[in-house]
Amino acid sequence: MDKLVLITSSFKTGKGGIASYANDFVSAFFDKFQILVITGDYIKPSHNNDFRIEQFDLNKVDFINARMLLNLIKIEKPSIIINSDSVLFPCILPFIQSNIKVISISHFFNGILAKKAGYNSKYLNNIIALSTYGKLYIERYYKIKDLSKTVVVYNFLHGSDNKNIDHKKDRKILKIVYPGGVAIHKEPIVVAKALYKLLLTKYDFEFYWLGNPMIVGAGWKFVQLKSIIQFFPDDYRIKKMGRVERAESIEIIKAANIFLLPSKGEGCPISLVEAMKYSCVPIISNARHGSLDIIQDNISGLIIPQGNYKLLYEKIVDIIQNHQKYMELYDNSKKRFDTILEKSVWMEKMQNLIDCNEIIIKRDLTFGFLPYIKHSSRMKFIIICEFIKDRFVQLKFFISFRILFIRSKFFLKEYLKNKTM
Repeated sequence: MDKLVLITSSFKTGKGGIASYANDFVSAFFDKFQILVITGDYIKPSHNNDFRIEQFDLNKVDFINARMLLNLIKIEKPSIIINSDSVLFPCILPFIQSNIKVISISHFFNGILAKKAGYNSKYLNNIIALSTYGKLYIERYYKIKDLSKTVVVYNFLHGSDNKNIDHKKDRKILKIVYPGGVAIHKEPIVVAKALYKLLLTKYDFEFYWLGNPMIVGAGWKFVQLKSIIQFFPDDYRIKKMGRVERAESIEIIKAANIFLLPSKGEGCPISLVEAMKYSCVPIISNARHGSLDIIQDNISGLIIPQGNYKLLYEKIVDIIQNHQKYMELYDNSKKRFDTILEKSVWMEKMQNLIDCNEIIIKRDLTFGFLPYIKHSSRMKFIIICEFIKDRFVQLKFFISFRILFIRSKFFLKEYLKNKTM
């Protein structure tokens, strides 16, 4: 049995999509390969019948650490390496033996995750992008001329017979789910403004705001505004706001009638895949990211202009008022899942990439201090630039939340006035 090394920044479940992806990958391929997982998590090394786990600092790009990882790979002698979000591995990629197939995965359509995935692209056999926009971004950023090198493979879930969805369609009180917490790219401010308008109506609904509620700056001592929960009144229609356990989150998403993900950036959002698996009416934005590959406007979901909270509100109200005209979207969202997002589809594409006997990529350069520094210094520069950019984005977001909180004061006055009428 061939050996496969999966290098991932995270393997502990509950820490985000990259860890979930790594676990799903191992579950899918443990019976086809001897698998070694090298993870950046502080996790106890283990060896069971399915796979091994080794902990390694994948963010430390100094020469000694690079040599240690390279030696580990030489000892293991894998036939395939899957790189899933690592800073260190792309720096040693030119020194990997040429007979080892290397595939890198980009978990976001742009930014640092995409840049790490495509780094030293000429030494990669393939790059997996989770969307067509992710593929275009990597090809343009790294000026990749071989358009077959970067391949689009969506995220996946196990299929479901979905026999019991009619009760969703028959509900009088619809369940609205937004799973983005306060993540910047998920557009929580847009959702908050739409929710303000919804709370001023007399409509009955159940709203679930899932995810980390702590806003940017919550850890600063002088800041009293800590959580998105502080922005809203104690209204019976808001059923959940904040973190929930993974199992509960799945059940809430599974029960969703209206699923909100008006993000300005995504990879291939697993929460959207989960919602479509059990049929729903998804609403996404037209921002150029992975969700646009999945949703067909007015067929398997609804697409609104990015940042337009008024139209988001109007779409939700129309679904509540005219629920029957959206029945086909429930069915089509499930059909779309079965067609492109079910596990067997993912397995076939991944297996084809792994089995492909294309021309061997020439690597195996002589490892030394100066050749390594040449490759690692560029990576350090990218990381620093992205860090600075991220700080500016967070500052902008911090200010936006303070403005929203001021606006919430006026909303609360109107809300209380409506409540007493």
